[in-house]
Amino acid sequence: MTPRCGPYTSVDNLPGGRHVPNELRVDWDTMVSSAKSIAEQAIQLSTELDGIGREWDSLSSTWLGDAASSYAPLWQDWHEGAQHVARVLEESCDLLRQAATAYVAEDADSAQAISESTAAMDIL
Repeated sequence: MTPRCGPYTSVDNLPGGRHVPNELRVDWDTMVSSAKSIAEQAIQLSTELDGIGREWDSLSSTWLGDAASSYAPLWQDWHEGAQHVARVLEESCDLLRQAATAYVAEDADSAQAISESTAAMDIL
């Protein structure tokens, strides 16, 4: 008989068609390294955007005419989109770090629970 966990007989068949893998492997060092790389790229992108923004401010203060008026809203849309990308990179970095920390903590908790269970059963 298959042991039941809650109302589900398998972690592979959850409501809504969700699938949970039978095995999860996480390389903590890779996650932290990736988070660091993403953070560095987010900082670099933000710095570049600040410089581009200063260049635009300088140009737009002297550029007059229909072309300038037509280009300004396009520039604003592009710049806001690029700033959004930089913010998303920063958020991704934070989420990767949080996930790495949570995985390590969960692994340690699981190891402790197994140790306590086996000690209580006196099998190891």
